[in-house]
Amino acid sequence: MDFIHQLLPNDILQALGWTVLHSLWQAFAVALLLAAYLLAWQKTDARKRYAAGNVALGSILLLALGTFVFYLNKSQAEPELAGEIWSDEGELLGRYFMESNTDFFSEYFTPHLPLIVTVWGIGLVFFMLKLMGGLLYIQQLKTRMTSPLPSEWQEYVAMLCTDLNIQRPVQLLESALAQTPMALGWLKPVILLPVGAVNHLTPVQVEAILAHELAHVLRQDYLLNLIQSVVEAIFYFNPAVWWVSAHVRTERENCCDAANGRTHIGHAVFQKQKSAIAAHQTHSATFTK
Repeated sequence: MDFIHQLLPNDILQALGWTVLHSLWQAFAVALLLAAYLLAWQKTDARKRYAAGNVALGSILLLALGTFVFYLNKSQAEPELAGEIWSDEGELLGRYFMESNTDFFSEYFTPHLPLIVTVWGIGLVFFMLKLMGGLLYIQQLKTRMTSPLPSEWQEYVAMLCTDLNIQRPVQLLESALAQTPMALGWLKPVILLPVGAVNHLTPVQVEAILAHELAHVLRQDYLLNLIQSVVEAIFYFNPAVWWVSAHVRTERENCCDAANGRTHIGHAVFQKQKSAIAAHQTHSATFTK
């Protein structure tokens, strides 16, 4: 593990190793608190459940940052002076310091911290590269094999943007690559619909799709999802983080469903159109085989 020592100073290496280890029980404790909240308040609306999930995910990250800072300061702290040795002539011969108490946990894991950080770092690089690949693919979805939908749908999106107080212009495109409706982008949001979806759905169902995707744009979900993906990459080894993150993603969709249900379109209509799109995509895939 010499290369990891060359790559990172020892104090940062030690702090990272202990942060990775402690994040396991910290995330588990936060996940238990979130589960208890969800069980105790099962009838709360999606927005409160979503907020609770975000608080849990943020708490895990803050606890890890606090742990890192604690161990970094601890490793850089000067040892506590226990006493000094002087000669009869008044010359300082030496100093001795307090020996830090170590438990079994510390004695066992301290020699293995370089290995722990190395394995964590390799996984982090892998998941960050995967995230970057996903972002590149999203950019391709926005620019390749797309075409604008008819003007009446563009006007309808503009009207909904006005109703929802969305200040940024939202592009509406039909995509040959997209398999499901999706809202992409933060500064320049784009809504993609699969090719032919408009022709296989009723106008009311298409309106439900657009209302749902615009709810994502209004709530800045693309940016929040990107931040969440970075947190997942950092804690890729932690099942508690993945459970909390899955809860956040589910409630994010539920929030948009609920927002859609408050429009004139209705929540039930949106649920029906999802099944219709899935059936259409399955038929197309079978036809092209």
